[in-house]
Amino acid sequence: MSTDTDPPGRDRWARLRFAIVGPLLAAPPPEGQLKAALDALAVKGWRHPITGFEVAFGVSTLERWYYAAQTRTANALSPSISSTKAFATSERAYGSRRLHKVLLEGGMLLVDIASGAL
Repeated sequence: MSTDTDPPGRDRWARLRFAIVGPLLAAPPPEGQLKAALDALAVKGWRHPITGFEVAFGVSTLERWYYAAQTRTANALSPSISSTKAFATSERAYGSRRLHKVLLEGGMLLVDIASGAL
């Protein structure tokens, strides 16, 4: 999914979060309309910044991102390093479990050469 020129996952997450809540920061909804705006964003599908799969985010998550971006520095939408490492660890574990299952079943494992994804 990624190449050598792609930004780190942490930056890709920050960009996705800003792409989602940024329009609300640039043009805040009228008083009392924030919940409706967040509800509308919560039903949309978004491209996961690491896997590329479609994902959706809950209203409470979007609300947390919105207030973090509104009240903190530019790094507010960037995930913590520990959460980025935890995601990478879980992705490796998933790949290992899948490989083990396929090998036990005597099947073939298809690997996307470009991305290295199983």
